[in-house]
Amino acid sequence: MNYKIILVLIITSYLRSEFYYSPGVQIGLTNHRTLSFSTQLTISEIISDLIRNEPTYLMELIYPGITLGARLYTKTKIKRLYFYNDFQISILGLAGYGSGFLYGNGRKKYKKSKMWIGIPFIPFSYDKVDFLEDGQSLLGERLISVYGVFGLATMPFGGWPSS
Repeated sequence: MNYKIILVLIITSYLRSEFYYSPGVQIGLTNHRTLSFSTQLTISEIISDLIRNEPTYLMELIYPGITLGARLYTKTKIKRLYFYNDFQISILGLAGYGSGFLYGNGRKKYKKSKMWIGIPFIPFSYDKVDFLEDGQSLLGERLISVYGVFGLATMPFGGWPSS
């Protein structure tokens, strides 16, 4: 995962005036009533700027992004910090979908997906992690769902224009 972080940093430093970053914190409740805490950083861009095309109304609403984060599940058999990354698509920051991987013990990785909807800066989310082997699951089951709310702040790398 280290090479992905370096790649994101190189790309954003090269094109930093066009990209947005969104740090965020999430608190969630699993389908087994166990708390989870996550922190993440998303780098995103308006799709019309990304593909260097004449913008259309629809293109101004779509923001693809890359997310890097960490998650802790509480009250589980094994307390361990997990790291994750995913690719996501957001529509004007009001709704979105992401798909990627959660990294656990050693080199194990698990499929992860998320959806969110809500007011900007405080959306509601639904995450699902597919622990491929029952023995590797924190709660003894293959699928763990998390329903949560998260706060985030979106900021252009070059800062907001001053009036």
